[in-house]
Amino acid sequence: VSSRCRRPGTSLVTLLLLWTVLVFLVPNTTAGVVSAVHPPQGPSQAEWEVATEDNWVRHGVRNLNMNELTGHAPYAPVKQVADFTADWLDIDRRFAEGRHRAALEPVATGATIGRLAPYGALQAALESLADTGLPRHLRFLQAARQYEQTFRDFIQAQDAADPDSYHLMGVTAGMSHRPVPPETIPVFHEDLSARASITDALPDLLLLALFAVAAFLGAHLAFLRSRVA
Repeated sequence: VSSRCRRPGTSLVTLLLLWTVLVFLVPNTTAGVVSAVHPPQGPSQAEWEVATEDNWVRHGVRNLNMNELTGHAPYAPVKQVADFTADWLDIDRRFAEGRHRAALEPVATGATIGRLAPYGALQAALESLADTGLPRHLRFLQAARQYEQTFRDFIQAQDAADPDSYHLMGVTAGMSHRPVPPETIPVFHEDLSARASITDALPDLLLLALFAVAAFLGAHLAFLRSRVA
């Protein structure tokens, strides 16, 4: 910039303007702009209530006293409630994931646009190396989903070993009542290694290197084309 400007004052103002845009405006306002232009479009509360009501009607358990399904309850009502519970959990999980996905989309889009500025890429790389920010949140969600599936498989395996159980998940009367040794319960595990952090930061570090090379080539070209009085 200095080699292309004739006056030092013009060079200073230009650099100040570039610094303000690339350091403050682009990285810190993109998420808000994206949220305003494209607000989250996740499933609404009304849609969740309609799906839940349809589940009640489909399984016909509204007038069934579920508190009585304890001990050695008949198989038919227990199966009915188990099917209702499985569908209800699936509906609740699906709507929760939809709302969460809709809330994350503006953040992810804003972070992607913010990387167009070197400061945005630097900020994302530092967040990844410090195990904070969006990459860390996404890794935690993935680990939580994996643990949820592992824990569900563990419960089903323990229940399958009991011949007196109905093997109907989600209902007390349909599952095994045998005690489970605490040491056999799977423990939640999340990858907090430096390798995972560096892997998350690697694209932003490469982008910073590309910015540095482009800036060097641009400065070299501008210097070669400048006229020395």
